[in-house]
Amino acid sequence: MKSLVSSLVEMFSQLIPVKNEEIHNSKELKIIENWLEILSKILEVSSPNVRDVIESDEAVVEMLMRILEPYKIPENLNMSAVEEPEIIACIHQTVELIDWFQQSGFNVHVPVVSSMMEIMYLLHVLTSSNFNETEENLRVKELQKYLEAYWVKVQSSEGLSRIPEVLELSSEATRLYLTQNFGNNIPQTDEVLRQK
Repeated sequence: MKSLVSSLVEMFSQLIPVKNEEIHNSKELKIIENWLEILSKILEVSSPNVRDVIESDEAVVEMLMRILEPYKIPENLNMSAVEEPEIIACIHQTVELIDWFQQSGFNVHVPVVSSMMEIMYLLHVLTSSNFNETEENLRVKELQKYLEAYWVKVQSSEGLSRIPEVLELSSEATRLYLTQNFGNNIPQTDEVLRQK
């Protein structure tokens, strides 16, 4: 199983280029969907002994981050939610896997959490404006709720020590959203905002 996960990471890094601003095309989305499904099954089967199966959790989380990266840009997320609704399912599954890694005691770096919060804020903006109750839009709302629950969990499980770092990496609009909507539990919020 360990070699299978390593091969999966290698395959992903070759087939899915780093895209900071450009969204994934249809072919890449199909690869991402299949890759996420295979990874999920491997982790499910290996659950009790997952540390024996994952040689480099950082490499796996880096690939997951590569999936999310283009959707931190508002235009990309808005367009994808409308034109490529399957990306919402991919983002949701990616976020669930990152959450799983974190709950399993693997190290998930602050930039990954910050990216997830950027996406959560963008989903909030998207769902706050003339959002019809279609099936695709309900998936968007489900993802937003999952990310909100994730953020609340991060606040309690991280012992609040990394929250200022997450806020520091976040855009001003995202910081404001997080502090206004979830600020009761965030330490040093004013200090982080003053530094920006």
